[in-house]
Amino acid sequence: MENAQLLYRDGEWTETADPFGTEGEDWDEVIKKAGYEHFFATGDVTSNGLAIRVFHSEANYMVEVDPFEGPVRYVFTASLPDLMELLAKWVPVVNGVTLSGLLASFEGGLVLEDLVKAATKRK
Repeated sequence: MENAQLLYRDGEWTETADPFGTEGEDWDEVIKKAGYEHFFATGDVTSNGLAIRVFHSEANYMVEVDPFEGPVRYVFTASLPDLMELLAKWVPVVNGVTLSGLLASFEGGLVLEDLVKAATKRK
């Protein structure tokens, strides 16, 4: 299938037509025109080198993997349960991206210091 993308359904990978197929346009506009809305995101390309963003439409979910170096890649899942199953299989990556983003937000030290104080405070 020309311009095909991967679709995860019931534990199996198949190909599906690329709903975007547009290069050189504003990516956010392309996604919106195709009927996708933001579902959730984790990670930050600039602080930890990888972001994972999920979008949904009436037809399916799109998982966008955005590395610091290299092109953005995306795959689709047929349903919310398929999305959850796929993310569960990707737990090491998803957890690493989430934790790295969290630690990057503590760079100033004060937030981390406040958390340590709160965690060790006796009632």
